[in-house]
Amino acid sequence: MKFVIDESKWRCGMRGKPGCRLGVGNTYLLNEKKFMCCLGQMCLQLGVPEEKIRLNSSPTNVRDVQIKYLKNREGYDSELSEKAMEINDDQETTVEEKKRKLRSLFKRYRHQVVFTKGKKR
Repeated sequence: MKFVIDESKWRCGMRGKPGCRLGVGNTYLLNEKKFMCCLGQMCLQLGVPEEKIRLNSSPTNVRDVQIKYLKNREGYDSELSEKAMEINDDQETTVEEKKRKLRSLFKRYRHQVVFTKGKKR
C-alpha cells in the first residue's frame, strides 16, 4: 500500500526542539488542532472516519474498527504501528530523520510512504 503523509498536517516529535517536531497540540491520531501523527493520516487513507480517530493516541484506542496493517487480530497496535509511533514521537531525531526511518520501516512491511507539503496552516 502507498501512504501519503501531508507535512502541513503532520504532528511529530512531541515536545522536541525545533527541527525535531512539526505541528502543534498533542501527538494524537487527530488532535484538537486538526494535526495528525503519521498513523492518523494512514487511518484516514484506510477508510477510518475522522470521528473515530479524533483525540485517540494510537490505533488500539480506536474502538469497534479493525484497521488493516495498523492493528493486529486481537485489536491491539500491530508491530508496524508500535515502531512507527516510536519514530514519529521521538523528540531527539530531526524531521528528515523521521521521514527516512518511516520510509525504511514501511518498506520492510512492503508498503511505501511518500511525504508531501500541503497547504501551511
